[in-house]
Amino acid sequence: MQTKDGLISFIMIRRVHSTWHTVVRSIYPEFDTHPFRELIQKGEAAWRATFFRDQENVQVTIRHQREDTKTDPGLAVSNILNIIQTYPASLNILGEAMNALYEQTPPWSSGNEVLRWYPLGAATLANTLYSTLSRHTLRPTPYSAQDLPSQIREHIAATPRATKVLILGEWTLNNLGKFKHCCPSAILTLLDSLQILTAGRAPCKKEKQDWIYTRQTASLLSMHLRGMVSEDLIKLGKPGLDAILNFVQTHLIAQGCRWMRKRAYAGWKAVQEIFTTHLYDIITDLL
Repeated sequence: MQTKDGLISFIMIRRVHSTWHTVVRSIYPEFDTHPFRELIQKGEAAWRATFFRDQENVQVTIRHQREDTKTDPGLAVSNILNIIQTYPASLNILGEAMNALYEQTPPWSSGNEVLRWYPLGAATLANTLYSTLSRHTLRPTPYSAQDLPSQIREHIAATPRATKVLILGEWTLNNLGKFKHCCPSAILTLLDSLQILTAGRAPCKKEKQDWIYTRQTASLLSMHLRGMVSEDLIKLGKPGLDAILNFVQTHLIAQGCRWMRKRAYAGWKAVQEIFTTHLYDIITDLL
């Protein structure tokens, strides 16, 4: 019984953060030479092997879902969404899953019978996608605090992780644009993510790919504004309102308009007009 209790205690200690290992072992030095250490290490090696094998199997499943044209779109979307929620920290899996999700999600349109899942699944889908965007674009690691300056520096340096985040960000924005939704609480995440994906570049210095992200963001922002009421705008609080104001000042109020005519990505003008219209409507309602 004592041996079993010792094993359980050792397993529990192994699970705590490494910072606390020193503290625990200073109190219980016997754990440094515990007879079950070798057994636990072998168990961890087996667990890691199983984990990576499961990841490979998931990626095979994702590719099958992406290429499957016979399965009901609602079921396929549900399966892919479940994978995204199960592996929220793996950039490799998420990148492939977002690609598959885009292939399986039909474009939203009024009266589209293919999207029978839409009334029940749109909110869950939107929350999952915005959560993924926040977890990987705004943070150095999936479970750390938001740190925009460090993320901008990483994208300027074009690290391997930044490259994966760019791919994930583009597919996430693509997916968000395929179905109608309104999630005011996600506006700040959306606009902050744009800063990261464009490496903090000002409009006059944006490159073609930057304008693709900007156009996608503006389209989603228009969708949110179209579905909002004045109370939603008030609930955004100062950070959200400041983010919208900054976007308007830097992208809609083009001083002199020379750089806008020279550098604007094709299609930006139409998006700009739609966004301006929705913004005007909601401000009018607020007044």
